[in-house]
Amino acid sequence: PVKDINAFEKTVNTSSLVEACTTVDPLKECCRPICQHAIMDAALRISGKQLMMNENKNLVGGLNYTDTLSDCKDVVFSYLSRKLSSDAANTAFRILSACKVNKGICLQSFKVCI
Repeated sequence: PVKDINAFEKTVNTSSLVEACTTVDPLKECCRPICQHAIMDAALRISGKQLMMNENKNLVGGLNYTDTLSDCKDVVFSYLSRKLSSDAANTAFRILSACKVNKGICLQSFKVCI
């Protein structure tokens, strides 16, 4: 979706992305996602750019938006893994994975259902 790091950084608000994912609270992130929303916002921004490019070139063809969005999220994860310390990235990605695994669990202490 983006050719290089400069294109990525021009498309995405990287400072807010890195800030949102630097310290991920294991209890709050699953109920009130901060990092997850920042990742999705970044992925949507670069996927929107890609889809506009494809529309202009009539290349969409069999392209699936869900596949494009998933690929873009992978690009965002890759960017974060380079910008965060290895410990911060490892912790953040583990917590995000745990939220996916535990999806549907209602945390009564926060009175919020995932």
